Amino acid sequence: MSTAAALRVAQSRTAFKPRTPGLDDERLDVVYADAFDFLAGDKSFYDAVVLDLTDPIGECAKLFTAEFFKMVANRLSKNGSMSVHASFPICWPDTSRKIIAALNECFASVLPFTQYVPSYSDLMAFALCSKSHSKVPDIPTIAGRISGRDLYDLDLITPETYHAMFVLPPVIKRVLVSE
Repeated sequence: MSTAAALRVAQSRTAFKPRTPGLDDERLDVVYADAFDFLAGDKSFYDAVVLDLTDPIGECAKLFTAEFFKMVANRLSKNGSMSVHASFPICWPDTSRKIIAALNECFASVLPFTQYVPSYSDLMAFALCSKSHSKVPDIPTIAGRISGRDLYDLDLITPETYHAMFVLPPVIKRVLVSE
């Protein structure tokens, strides 16, 4: 598993170079391991955890449970955050609903958002989770963060589109937000 994952990342660095500049950031640790087993034995704290997981089926279903999300929450620094995809809210609303419910058991703040993902040709749900953060930054703050980093040629994200991802239409809100 680790060799195949490492090969995919190496291939991505070449084939998608304009879209992978963050892979070379010295602050980034890419871990090639079973996420559940890794977190069960890990004692480090993280400012950010990005879970780029497969779909929540088969052996990977355990990575979308409250048990796993609690392990992630316990490894976040005080102001740390985690992002994870929460399936496809239009095609599989029950799956998205279950993932968001599990996240709500583990984090003080769960901010669901959506983004059209060209490689899937579909609208995908995600969640930004933390122990303390509770609101989406305003557009000027997002603009400052983007301009303050070495980000270039962003095809999907602008300060306005970032902010808009968290504005959910009623059909999606009914799936992702419990009132």
